[in-house]
Amino acid sequence: MASQTPGSNSQAVSGDIAVLQSNRKGWFSRVTNGLSVGNKIKYGYALALSVGVLGTTIGLILGDHYQEKALQEQQNAFKELNLLYRLQTGILQTRTH
Repeated sequence: MASQTPGSNSQAVSGDIAVLQSNRKGWFSRVTNGLSVGNKIKYGYALALSVGVLGTTIGLILGDHYQEKALQEQQNAFKELNLLYRLQTGILQTRTH
């Protein structure tokens, strides 16, 4: 086991903290580093708007898909009810003859 001086341990910890803080810096901060505050606000607004538009579009597409699926299930249920009704009437007609 290597011998360590008390001061070297604190330097390693502070170096680790600096690495963690630099890794924690978000991608948006890295992209907008060096821009003016006004441009950062514009980019942030554009990002928020694009997320909203993308979410709305995906929601509409998924809603349309599930609505079509529900209509198909409803049509299948009506067909089954019609077949059951025809079967019931056929059975009743055979009983009466």
